Amino acid sequence: MGKIIGALLLVLVGWAYGTGDVSANVIGSSITGDVVHNRSGKGVMGANVEITAYKSGVFQYSNRTATDQSGMFAFSDIQNAPEWAYVFKTQFEGGTYSVGPISHTENGNVQFLSILVYETVDIDPGIRIGQNAVIIREESKGVLKAIHSVTLLNPSSNAFVATGKGMVLKFDVPEQSYSLQPLQGFDLSDVTELDGQFNISTTVPPGDSNISYSYLFPWNPAGITVDYKINMPTEELSFTGVEGRIDIDSPDLVRGTSIVMSERASLARWEAASLPSGGVVELYMFDPRVSSLSRLLNVLSSPVLGLISLLLGLIGALFAFRHVNRGCAKDLPVNTEALFDELLMLERDARNGDQSSRLQANALRDRLVRLQLQRMSISGDFTE
Repeated sequence: MGKIIGALLLVLVGWAYGTGDVSANVIGSSITGDVVHNRSGKGVMGANVEITAYKSGVFQYSNRTATDQSGMFAFSDIQNAPEWAYVFKTQFEGGTYSVGPISHTENGNVQFLSILVYETVDIDPGIRIGQNAVIIREESKGVLKAIHSVTLLNPSSNAFVATGKGMVLKFDVPEQSYSLQPLQGFDLSDVTELDGQFNISTTVPPGDSNISYSYLFPWNPAGITVDYKINMPTEELSFTGVEGRIDIDSPDLVRGTSIVMSERASLARWEAASLPSGGVVELYMFDPRVSSLSRLLNVLSSPVLGLISLLLGLIGALFAFRHVNRGCAKDLPVNTEALFDELLMLERDARNGDQSSRLQANALRDRLVRLQLQRMSISGDFTE
């Protein structure tokens, strides 16, 4: 649990540290390391290694070099200030491997950076999620930010190269989400978006590895409903928010122990375990500072207004059908029965959330009303 909380806090301040052998030989203004094949234990000659530099979390530059006959590499012009951090990346047999970010080692401690590479497969060996830890916080008025820290579990001895075609690493996001931002383990160029979800093309090494990302989505402090689809078997799913500012009601989650941050602040936590692929976790998120009456009215308003609109639409359609069908077939040869049947079908689809059907139903009701007015004009009957 402590490791999970630590990872969450690192994400909150802007950095999520990589897994694997993360250490560095920092001597003056240079850094050295090697690329090693995990099975043979030997250095990989000629591997291209890329370094990417960040200052206070903001990209500064990138550079490349190749390993020598022993698999060694070195970079110079390394800043020893704590606000600088570096990510190292290499490729091997179609897989991409990265380590970092790492920063200057205090007190001149000498360490060594090794990037392990593996033999790869492109068939899913049974990837599952060990933990999907989600932090929810209010980014601005009417906007929430979700930060996911995901532990992927690869049970095989080979690295799995996930592609967009395989759709293995598929993650759900709430409706109207935007500003997806990778934080660790993949880039935006690795993302394929589809139907409110996104798929990641990246390399999953054997054992545990981590990815993290964030996104924004609109919310109403009086309450919103969010459905999270479970696309991979998940051992643990948790949601964390600032206690007293964000609350969650869910039949699928259990309220966990709060995490005390200070005398004035603590984090509330909701969690679930052993979630199978294909399931859905239902959440109702709200600001507990909003009154219970306001939340109740918010819950009732949408379905009640929708029901009123539906009833008015049906009454209008029945009225139009009755009068259009009465004695005007001779003057206006329109099959109103077929139109009415079509309207009922469109209303049904509209109730299921089909926006196109809703627009077509509105247009069809208008047409039936116009037919009624035409009939009244032709017959001179304005009394009924």
